[in-house]
Amino acid sequence: MEINGKKLADTYCSLTHMELQIRPGGIVYPCNRFLFRYRDRPADFNVSDHSVDYLLKQHEVMQTLRASMDSGTRDPGCAKCFEEEDAQKDASIRQIYNGYKQIMDGVDPEVVELRWIEFATSNLCNLKCRMCFPLLSAKMREDFIALYGEDDPTYALQKTPDLNLDNVLVPSLRHIKFTGGEPLLIKEYKDILKEAIKKLDTKKIHLNYSTNLMVAPDHELIELWKQFKYVEFAVSLDGTGKFIEYQRNPSKWETVEKITKDFLQLHREFDARVGLRSTITVYNILNVVELTDWWISAVNEYYNVPFNEYSWFNPTHAHIPDHLSITVLPKEKKKIVMDLLWEKPHAFKKVQRSWNHFCRYMNSEDKTHLLPEFRRFTKILDERRGEDFRQLCPEFSDLMDE
Repeated sequence: MEINGKKLADTYCSLTHMELQIRPGGIVYPCNRFLFRYRDRPADFNVSDHSVDYLLKQHEVMQTLRASMDSGTRDPGCAKCFEEEDAQKDASIRQIYNGYKQIMDGVDPEVVELRWIEFATSNLCNLKCRMCFPLLSAKMREDFIALYGEDDPTYALQKTPDLNLDNVLVPSLRHIKFTGGEPLLIKEYKDILKEAIKKLDTKKIHLNYSTNLMVAPDHELIELWKQFKYVEFAVSLDGTGKFIEYQRNPSKWETVEKITKDFLQLHREFDARVGLRSTITVYNILNVVELTDWWISAVNEYYNVPFNEYSWFNPTHAHIPDHLSITVLPKEKKKIVMDLLWEKPHAFKKVQRSWNHFCRYMNSEDKTHLLPEFRRFTKILDERRGEDFRQLCPEFSDLMDE
């Protein structure tokens, strides 16, 4: 691999040199995909004990991670990106950010400095998505108590201790990402934008939001967004109709449909870039074709650029929890998915490549041993929410049989 004239290991990841994610309670992650279940997370890897600058440059977690990835070793915490690459997805997040001109142009890729930060500092959310957990949505608390038989302090609504934004809003910053929770509900994020506008040349900074399409932006937020170079919206559109309502309870398709179209039309106000980032599980894999068709139609009608081979289209497979992964499907169910998606002709090659990626990933492992947990998990949530997986996916209904 070569970036800006420097030869680098094929496992190199710019995020290990330039980014951190801050989660509720001040917990820090190397990025939003990093899996600490594959290694211990030190208790002091947080913004209460250390500055962001120290965490990125000097903390053992980041130094060890950089040493691995810079030397050609796949760090186990980065499994999600490497899974996607092995399944020949168009590009993993690692690959996307390695080539992200807004961040990487003119930069020595081996220099360690904060160029982007992700705020996931509150678990305030309006949804309780089946593949989520309380640290990212406090609404999941009661479900987790029912599922796992005990309460936990991390299940409650949390916020991050007051941040010293002087340590975060630094001149080298080029990218700010907001997740949550649902970022459009978290008032503190507006305060961060206001501080950035005071302290920095925000026309050099672009923003990124991951949103669940059940909250529309207000006028104040739109006016703040206009002060930045551009704003990206990764929309978590996981299905059409009953599929998104089931996976992202209590979503309402009518609202999701309207707000999606509103986001696609924000380009009339400022440089707004909208892309699809669906999470594909056992629950919605059979809706992928309808979801894709609906998205392309909406883009063509409401967005400023018709859907094409360069469009932001990045659905991916769920990695956690394991029992919702499409690798759990038995052979006869995988055949149904293969018949639906594998090598199916499409007007856009990137769509066909995306569908093939799901098939390759699905067949990469046999996790049918997790079917009992899938059944238990699904049955409890169905009973609590008055829903029925058998009706959602009749083709998979016998997965619920003991």
